[in-house]
Formats: sequence, C-alpha cells, structure tokens
Amino acid sequence: MNNNMKKPKEVAKYEMNLAEFPVTLLSKQVSKDKKTIKYSDWIKGKDGQKKRRDWIVTGSEEWGLPVGSALKTLFELIQIWKENNFSSKVIPIGSRYNLLKKMGEPTTKNYYRKLERDLKSLVGITIDAKNAFWDKGIGVYINKTFHLFEELNLYKQGDNSKERGEDKIEPFFPYGYIKASQILYNAVKKGNVLSMDSKFFRKLTAPTEQRLALYLTKMLKRQSVHKRDIFKLAEQLPIYSRYPSNIKKALDKVLKSLMDKGFSLLKESHYEKSANNKSENIVFVKALTKQKSKPKEQMEDYKIQILIKDMLRVLGDEKSRVFYTKIAKLCPQAMIHRALSEIKQDYSYTSIRKSRGAIFTDKIKRYAKQSGIDLELSTR
Repeated sequence: MNNNMKKPKEVAKYEMNLAEFPVTLLSKQVSKDKKTIKYSDWIKGKDGQKKRRDWIVTGSEEWGLPVGSALKTLFELIQIWKENNFSSKVIPIGSRYNLLKKMGEPTTKNYYRKLERDLKSLVGITIDAKNAFWDKGIGVYINKTFHLFEELNLYKQGDNSKERGEDKIEPFFPYGYIKASQILYNAVKKGNVLSMDSKFFRKLTAPTEQRLALYLTKMLKRQSVHKRDIFKLAEQLPIYSRYPSNIKKALDKVLKSLMDKGFSLLKESHYEKSANNKSENIVFVKALTKQKSKPKEQMEDYKIQILIKDMLRVLGDEKSRVFYTKIAKLCPQAMIHRALSEIKQDYSYTSIRKSRGAIFTDKIKRYAKQSGIDLELSTR
C-alpha cells in the first residue's frame, strides 16, 4: 500500500433537527432557576404564509437540563448508533468506561459521574416542537412533544467492585445501552441526518465550537450564503447575553477557532446592519469545494450561477442578468459579497433614491479598479 495515499475521511452522522435547534446548554453548570431552553422564530410555509416556530427543551426535575459536556456525549451516542447501522432503537454503549474511551476522556471517577449525569439528563429532557420538527418522509414541519431517549441501562459489577476498583472491572461489562425514542428513531431511519468529518468534530473542545459547527454544517448544506440576526443565532445556539458586543465577541472567538482547526465548509463571515437598522446580521459564506465528479468547466459554471443567484436575490433587476453574469465571471466571490452586504447597510443608513443595481455597479467598479480587474465596461 502506498503510504502517501490520503486516508478517506471518517464520516460522522447527526440528526438534522438536533443540529439546527438546541438540546443542551453550552455552560458547565446550570443555574437553579434555569428550567428550559427556548427558541422561536418565523418561517414561511408552503402556502407562503408566515408561521411561528417554537422549540422548547425542559429538563427533568431530578437531572435538570443537559450541560455543555452532554453535547459531545450525544454526538458519540449517535456515532455508535451509526456504526450499528441504526438497526434498532437500542444503542449499545457497553459501559461508562467504553464510552469514555471512545470519547477520548479520562476514565476517572469524576468523569464517570459527569458522564452518567449527562446520560440521565439527556434521557430526562422533553422537547416541545411547533412547526420546528422536520419530517423528511412527508416533507413538512410538524408539531411534536417528545423525548430523545426512552431508557438508560448502566450495569455495574457487584460487591467486589470496591475491592478491585471500578475502573478495573467495568471495561469487561459490555451490556449497557440507551434506547432512542420512536420519534428520534423514525427521523434517522427516514434519512433526516447530515454528514460531517468526525475527526474534525473531535478536535473541537468547547461546546460552543461543537454546537456552531453542527449548526453551520446543516445551514451551509444547501445555502451558499447563510444570514442570521445575531440575537436570534445566540438564542438558537444558545448564547445568553443581552449585549450585541458580547454576542459578537463570543461568535468571533468560536469562528476563529473553527477556522484555525480546519472547518473547510466555511470560507468567511462578516457582519452587516439589518434592514430595520435595529440589529446586526452575521453572514456566513460557504467555501465552494471541488467536486471530483464534475469537470472543471462545469464546476466553474456552478460557482458563477450561485453568484448570479446571490446578486439577483439582493438587487433584483432580472434585466441585468447579462451584466451580473460578467461580474460573476470576472470578480472574486468575496468582492461581490462585500458589495452586496454594503448595499443593505447603505439603504439602512440613508434615504437615497438610487437603485440597488446602480449602487452595486458603482461599488463593484471601484473595488475592481482597486484590485486591477478590467471589467470591460467602457461602453456601459
């Protein structure tokens, strides 16, 4: 075997609804008054009417809400499930020792206790989803109140565990399992799962990094540009702060770490003023990766069509499609998205009457000139 050959990426799976919506806090501890995680927004249904989405996670009385470490635990449970081909609702975890080893965690008593708490809190939560749970089988959002897991069975050795030490005996006890709920089982069996690089995910040490990576993996699956109000994104992860500067600081720190660790799905991110000028949006730009199945010319055409679509969405003016096509072929993607982003900000701050297309033309001419790009617009 050629040692220089690249090993194929180990593909992880994760349920899509759980990637989009929160199921755990991202902190190490839960305050006593924190009983629920709540998220809501508005979407358009197939009929074009706005519908409110709600996602409410309630912790059990005994174990409360899952904390940040439970997100990594949930990820690994789904990987074990995947390794068993999602063949039944039962996920064989063997023992706490086995699970900690798989997660790369120390097998000490403190970690045993923390893992057991994570598992019990995941079993204990109740999720109330209104227009938020996507059923791929029938292609609609549905209302559901459900649990992620129905049952947890952890086995321990009997009386001699104290004499021999729990760490030494538990590895040989292979019968522990956790059982998924019918709702979660149906979701994965219907293919409502996303794929990501498991090696990359396991590089992520902070729950906020893990959470944002899962979220963006879903959102950038079909979007070349994903935009979110920073307060709504904070609510969705969740990051708890009333101050935009704190939210942006937290997001910037996490995004820098993701990029440093090789999050290949994301090309860049930036902020822009919202249309009502009352908040800010964060804009995530997807990195267009090469696809081996497509010839180079076809891939370039794909990139151009994505950029044209982005320009038409912001600027309108279908009559200028030929012009936008020329810009997409000659200008870098980042330059085009910068101009589009600034146009929205210009409209928010001023009462200018000039059309968005005209403002875009002025901006793109200026940026192209600064970069030494000839747009061949002398006759325009």
